[in-house]
Amino acid sequence: MVGRGVSRSESLSLRAAARDVGARLGAVVDDVSYTYAALWSLAQPLVARVAALGSQSHPLAFVAHGSLETLLTVYACLEAGVPFVPLHPRLGEEERRELVRLWPNVRGLDAPLPHPKARPETTPADIDDESALAIVHSSGTTGAPKGVVLSRRAFLASAHASAANLGWQPEDRWLVAMPLAHVGGLSVLVRTLLARRTVVVASRFDVHAWTHAVARHAVTLASLVPTMLVRLIEEAPGWRVPPHLRAVLLGGDAAPPELVRRATAAGWPLLTTYGLSEACSQVATQPYPSAANAGGVVLAGMEVKISAAREIMVRGVSLFSGYYASESEPSLDAEGFFPTGDLGELDEQGRLHVLGRRCDTLISGGENVQPQEVEAALATHAKVREALVGGLPDPVWGQKIVALIAPRHKDAPLAGADLDAWARARLASFKCPKGYYRVDELPRTPQGKVDRRALVAALDAPLPW
Repeated sequence: MVGRGVSRSESLSLRAAARDVGARLGAVVDDVSYTYAALWSLAQPLVARVAALGSQSHPLAFVAHGSLETLLTVYACLEAGVPFVPLHPRLGEEERRELVRLWPNVRGLDAPLPHPKARPETTPADIDDESALAIVHSSGTTGAPKGVVLSRRAFLASAHASAANLGWQPEDRWLVAMPLAHVGGLSVLVRTLLARRTVVVASRFDVHAWTHAVARHAVTLASLVPTMLVRLIEEAPGWRVPPHLRAVLLGGDAAPPELVRRATAAGWPLLTTYGLSEACSQVATQPYPSAANAGGVVLAGMEVKISAAREIMVRGVSLFSGYYASESEPSLDAEGFFPTGDLGELDEQGRLHVLGRRCDTLISGGENVQPQEVEAALATHAKVREALVGGLPDPVWGQKIVALIAPRHKDAPLAGADLDAWARARLASFKCPKGYYRVDELPRTPQGKVDRRALVAALDAPLPW
């Protein structure tokens, strides 16, 4: 995983990488290539400023664009042992101010130096693995975002667990087009630095740019969320997966089974993965190189159990340290397992199958309904690209189930009666929506996850019945 001769204390050091494998390609950003030696030369001036401005008690905040500047800033913080708060570029200015206001002692990179002299230079050996590496805010799909404190230990353990599943090949290049403010994108930077491999950074996700990058830079590994995969299949139907792309991790949100089936049939080397910010990305992933539509194997260093309420509980070395500036401790059970809020089950082989979020459960007419199950059934319809199911307050049903439908083709005719017949042939009647609404795109959070809280605001005219 780490090159021979690299100690654990130096594993996340760009300086050590430049010393040991300086001529090796370290990053490609917007089609420009940089060796590890070149990256260190560019990052070195930032290290002194980061060390002078930040500390374990004063994390540094910056907008995490898919840019060389962000990449160098992350490397500088890792080198100096200063935790950082990567802010999503799609957050509004007021949202950014609110996050920083909620989290005291966070400083911006443009803040004036607090002391006239820089702090003594920090070496990797001085940095405790239990110290905070980053504070990432949770997606906020179930309430106000929290600052998830992730230690160097958590990132290292997560990276090693990923490598134990995927392995590393000499020419591996990992393409990341998801936001670097998200733990899934940030983890790719840590994995590639740790392994002394190449990260290919896209400034933003674009179908043409993504397929171009895979071909031009001989990308072997990639990370996607379901929305990205849908767009790649729909907007680049003639594109064929090249043989050098050996694995694509699909996570960040529940992947509809029909989407996985379509992509796998088209030759995509998908490995669906389940994780969360509090577990520093992955918890369970399909084993490499299997592309079977099976559950995920719990990765090394992590444990999973299912509670009596069918909630997924996780424990292990990748677990977070707590919530930043929060007076309450993480709500672990007596055995140290963290409740994820997700529902799931373990099969006889110990593989994890995710069923949905506990807080997403709808109660209609006294019956419990998992919206993900209804969405998966609707997504098998030939004219449906994506579906989002939620509940509206109703005096009779308690919650009236409705569905937002994004058609596969914008001009495709759709009728609510047709969709209703399709659903009733596949689901119990109490699970079927009582209203269907057409939308061009489903509402999403800045992290790209479907935003269930925005469902009501997205309702417009119902489809003709």
